[in-house]
Amino acid sequence: MTRQQYGTDGWPVRPMLAQSAPRPFDSPEHLFEVKWDGYRCIAHIQGERVRLQSRNLKDMTSQFPEFADIRKAIKGDALILDGEVIAIRDGLPDFSALRNHQGSPVYVAFDILRLGREWLFEMPLATRKERLREVVDQEVGSICGIIVSDFVEKDGIAFFEAVSRKGLEGIIAKEVHGVYRPGVRSRSWLKIRNFKTVDAVICGYTTRPGGGLGALMLGLQTGSPRGRPHEVRYIGLVGTGFSEREGEYLISVLRPTGEPVFSHDDIERIKRSRRGRLGGPRVLPYGIPYGTPRLEEEKTVTAHVQHSAQEQPSRGYIQWVEPELVCEVKYTEVTPDGVLRHPVYVRLRPDKNVAECTLDQIRRNKSLGCIHE
Repeated sequence: MTRQQYGTDGWPVRPMLAQSAPRPFDSPEHLFEVKWDGYRCIAHIQGERVRLQSRNLKDMTSQFPEFADIRKAIKGDALILDGEVIAIRDGLPDFSALRNHQGSPVYVAFDILRLGREWLFEMPLATRKERLREVVDQEVGSICGIIVSDFVEKDGIAFFEAVSRKGLEGIIAKEVHGVYRPGVRSRSWLKIRNFKTVDAVICGYTTRPGGGLGALMLGLQTGSPRGRPHEVRYIGLVGTGFSEREGEYLISVLRPTGEPVFSHDDIERIKRSRRGRLGGPRVLPYGIPYGTPRLEEEKTVTAHVQHSAQEQPSRGYIQWVEPELVCEVKYTEVTPDGVLRHPVYVRLRPDKNVAECTLDQIRRNKSLGCIHE
């Protein structure tokens, strides 16, 4: 990569991304790191200024004013670091604590992309790791909120088992001699999870009998992320994994709409899956009783489910929302009709675009298999 490609200050840089691997492995050609549960973040440090850039190239500096001080731990000038913003609770990374701004965030640096006038993309990873440790004062960093990610060499299987026992998401295997390829999802980096995950579009939600979020309705696009928009397929409901506080937050940021994004066939699947499983009045997705014969007639009563931002749907109703927010969900398997089994909400993914949420994720997971279920 050249200065011409990134300008004089290097803003922004597309982060290198990892592909998935089916299981952990040992290799003298790889080093192994924790797969951190936080926000991917590229830190641009110029003089006394620290700017933070998200995975999707947005400026996130104002979200973490605490990191203005990490400059004190840096030996050098005009640095660009790659890493993850996390929050620690009970000694472990906790994304919910990060999302709710509970505790102090920590910037975990795992790569260095630029040092002074020198771009380091073409240097082998092992050399970049050495440079990274040279420029970050770990003692000062522990006070300022920046640490350097540890790694192990060769013994990926034992490391994965140790990470899994702590309940962490998984590990990343990186080729020791690999170069940094901005914006590329490369097999030089391999993520190994101890469960399957999918990034899904939130298309609606239900509420609990006493109020509050009951479950999120999830969908995936049928096309490729780079192709033309395709229809969104229903993949199920997720009603566990979020706290009451997070449920309130989700309802506050989801924008209600009267029209579902799903096809008529998917609407029928939803009706069948919900029949007899909700207490109280059983309803169609448009907020009217079961038994109404035609979708055209259902659409005439969408006003029954039009709610203001402050109002919540009654028990037994689905509130459709604009399909614009993405959440990460873990699950065990997919039923023959394409619905997730045992889904658990993990977190919102503001760094992901809806176009990336395709059925290809499930196909890849199926081919990879599940490590620990």
